Amino acid sequence: MKDVTTTTEPEGWLLSPVAIHLVSWAKKQGVDVAGALRDVGLSFDDFAGQPRRVSIASMERLLAALGRRMPDDVFALRSGAATPHALIPLLGPLMTASSSLEEAFDALGRYYAVASDTFHVDVKRTGASLRVVSTWRLRTDAVRRYAAESTAAHWVAFAAAICVEAPRLVEVRFPFAAPSASAQRAHRDFFGVQPSYGPGRVLDLGWALGTDTRLSTQDATLVGLLREPLERERSGTGLGARVRRMLMAAPQPATLGAEALAAELGVSVRTLSRQLASEGTSFGALAREVLERRAKAQLSVAGRKVSEVALELGYASRSSFDRAFLRWTGRTPVRWRRETHPVGDGRD
Repeated sequence: MKDVTTTTEPEGWLLSPVAIHLVSWAKKQGVDVAGALRDVGLSFDDFAGQPRRVSIASMERLLAALGRRMPDDVFALRSGAATPHALIPLLGPLMTASSSLEEAFDALGRYYAVASDTFHVDVKRTGASLRVVSTWRLRTDAVRRYAAESTAAHWVAFAAAICVEAPRLVEVRFPFAAPSASAQRAHRDFFGVQPSYGPGRVLDLGWALGTDTRLSTQDATLVGLLREPLERERSGTGLGARVRRMLMAAPQPATLGAEALAAELGVSVRTLSRQLASEGTSFGALAREVLERRAKAQLSVAGRKVSEVALELGYASRSSFDRAFLRWTGRTPVRWRRETHPVGDGRD
C-alpha cells in the first residue's frame, strides 16, 4: 500500500477507511467536505478503491480544515462517538470472544495496530477499575486535540455500546492545553466528568466497573473455541506471534498478503520470511492457521451462512472459500458444520 501523500520526513499513517468514515460523517453533518479536502490538497479519489495508507500529516490537515468548517469547536467528540457500531463488526472473533471490557479494549487495540501506527494502546484492570492509555505520535498540538477528543469519545461510546451495564467514567486526561471555557463545558457535559489537560502525548481514561461486567457482544461458542489460542497470542513475544495477532485482528485476513503485512511491520518480505523461518514457521502457515481457526469459529455460530463467513474473511466468492476450507480440513464448510454441530441442519 502506498501513502496518499509524500513527505521528506518519517511520519505515521493510518488506513484510508478511517479517513473515509470521518469524511462521510462530516458530509452527513452538512459540511462542505469537498471544500475542506481542497483546502488540504486532497480529494475523494484519494480514499477510493482498496485500502491504502494516508499519512498522518494529511489527516492532521484534514482534521484542521474540518474543524474550521464545523459549527462548534468540539466536532471531534461527535465524530468519535459515531464510530463504534460500524467498527464492532470489523473486530470479528476478537470481539465476540472477549468476555470482559478489558479484553474488548485489547481487541480494539489490536485493530488499531493494523489500521494505523499513530499510537500504542495499553489496557490495565485493577479490581473494579479499568484504565485505557494511548501514547500518541502526532506533532501539532492543535490537531492532537482533535484526534484525542475523537478517540476519547470513541472509547466511551464503545464501552457503552458493548457492556450490559455501562461502566462509569471517572477520569479523562487529555494531552493538550486547556481549551476555551465553552469547550471545557462541552467536555464535561459529554463525559460526565471534568477532564484534566496538560502537555504530553498520552490520552488516559479511567472507568469504575459496575457489578454486571458482561458484554452484550460476547458469544459463548466463540469464547470456548478461541479462549486458549487467544491467550497464547496475548502472551506471545516473537514475530510469529505478532503476525498471528495482526491476522486475527484484520477485518478481511484472506486479503492480507505477505507483502502488505511486511509493509505494515516496516520490513521487507525477505526479512519477514527469514525471521519467521528462524521461528520454525512461515507467513503461509500462519495465514492458513488463522483463516482456518476464524472460519471454524464463525461456522460454529448458529444461523451463520457460509457465504457470510466467506465474505467476512475476505474471499472473493463462496466457491473460493469452499476450496480453501476443503484444502485445510478435507471437508467442505457445510459438511464440516454438519459433522461437528449436528444440532443444526448443516445447510447454508
